[in-house]
Amino acid sequence: MNFLLLLFFLFSSTFWVGALEAGIPKKTPSNPDEVMTQKFLRRVDTTLKSRDVSIISELFEPGFMFKRCQGTFDKNQTIDFLTHPPFDPNRFLAIYKSVQPMRPSSIEFKAMVFGFRPNYIEATFSLNKKDQQLEWGVILESQCPEVSRTDPRYSIEEKGLRMITRFASALESRDTSRIYELFEEDFAFKGCKGIYNRGELTGVLFKIPAKQKLVFNLLSFWEYGSSSFFNVKINGIENYEMDVVFDMSNDSEEVSGGGIFNCDKSHF
Repeated sequence: MNFLLLLFFLFSSTFWVGALEAGIPKKTPSNPDEVMTQKFLRRVDTTLKSRDVSIISELFEPGFMFKRCQGTFDKNQTIDFLTHPPFDPNRFLAIYKSVQPMRPSSIEFKAMVFGFRPNYIEATFSLNKKDQQLEWGVILESQCPEVSRTDPRYSIEEKGLRMITRFASALESRDTSRIYELFEEDFAFKGCKGIYNRGELTGVLFKIPAKQKLVFNLLSFWEYGSSSFFNVKINGIENYEMDVVFDMSNDSEEVSGGGIFNCDKSHF
């Protein structure tokens, strides 16, 4: 079954009505970010029912990416799916589980979907607070049986998938502030011709032609001390496959450092 079905199910019913009908205690927003998330989910519900492609398109930023277990959907693929839903949205219930600020401009929320399977499904999304559009989404649990909730790798892999999805979305958006916010303040990246700080790497990435499609694949991940490390394969930069490692502090969603493995081919 198509993994992006979750995206449709997630937004298929309003929070208040659906929760009451299912007998689930109503969750009262406790802060502005939760209120914003609730209002956004209501808006999505109304928008999807309209079946209007132009209105549905406004729910997503230009660089929106939805990471599935096997591949990624961009904005156009997402809209195409949402305008041809194979199921009745009234059969499903979606509620947000948690909301947390990620950056000054964005909040991340995790949602649970009931009715799709015997157990609930979880997905994580990033919402831009200013333009009220989704930046990216990630699903792991529902259709990825090889990674279970009891598997200690789960949180690390989820973190890595969120990272590469944010990267792809930020680069496609052509928004330098979003690219800049991918990295910590003291970020350092070891390139083949020197070390780049946060601002310098932002400049390098912004210069990549907009028409040049980048593909990120998470190859492996591991934890060491208070940091997590991710080996990522990137296709589309300098017309060859780039082998990169990134590291992130376990208590942060921003990249703290990184470097290129295959310097025999790279030009930066």
